[in-house]
Amino acid sequence: MSNSPQTPVWFITGASAGFGHSIALEALSRGHKVIASARSASSLSFLASAGAHTVALDVTFPQPSIEAVASAAVSKYGYITHLVNAAGYMLFGAIEETSPAEDLAIFSTNVLGTLNRSWVCTVQLD
Repeated sequence: MSNSPQTPVWFITGASAGFGHSIALEALSRGHKVIASARSASSLSFLASAGAHTVALDVTFPQPSIEAVASAAVSKYGYITHLVNAAGYMLFGAIEETSPAEDLAIFSTNVLGTLNRSWVCTVQLD
C-alpha cells in the first residue's frame, strides 16, 4: 500500500442492498470515490445519483469478467484502496428443502465469488 495521501476509492460488490449499500453511502458521504456493483446496474440507480460509479457484475461469472470490471475501475480512478465483498445471499429452511442446484448457487456466490474478487482486486489495491 502506498503511504501517499489520496482520496480513498472503494470497490463494493453487493451494493444494491444491505451492508454493501450502507457502506457505499457512508463512503460517499465522506467524499470518497465508490465503484458500486451488483448483478443489475439498474438496482444501483440511487447510488449513481449520489455520485457512485456503478457497474453490473455477477460475482459468479468467470474470473476474466471480474478482472475486466476491476481493470475498468482502476482505469477510471487510477487505483483502488478498499475492497468490500458484500455480495451474497442465503436460503432459509431445512437442508432437505433445498436442491443441489440452490446449494451450488449459494456456494458459488458466497465462497467462490468472494475468493475470485479477492484474488483479482488485491493486486489492484494501492
